[in-house]
Amino acid sequence: MFHKKKNSGAFKDRNLWPEPPKLQPLEVKVEYGLEDAIKRFKSIFQKEKVVALLKEKSSYEKPSDKRRRKKREARERQLLLEMRERLMKSGEWDRRIRRKQRRKDDKLRRKIQRHVQADIDIFNDQETNNP
Repeated sequence: MFHKKKNSGAFKDRNLWPEPPKLQPLEVKVEYGLEDAIKRFKSIFQKEKVVALLKEKSSYEKPSDKRRRKKREARERQLLLEMRERLMKSGEWDRRIRRKQRRKDDKLRRKIQRHVQADIDIFNDQETNNP
């Protein structure tokens, strides 16, 4: 008759709960106002992929599901690359990039105009208050 060993140690060294990833603190300097700092914080937060990492580590994913997800993501990346190549051959890619840059420049120009107008208004108010 075989006896089962108690506390055989098969799971003794295995870490069932992996350590959470070590993340650096996110710091944003408030230079141009709170709204700008919040916007920069959100962009840094997205670039660091904090939410995606948290979501990924929050629950167990079966190996078969993980494989399926990885294949699907690879297929999506491949489709995007093929679409990008088609757009580059047709010249549409360059048009889209120029349009995007134009919109970005217009947005910056409007922002600068608003700041300049605000400075002019403040200057005019100071002149009218101090004759």
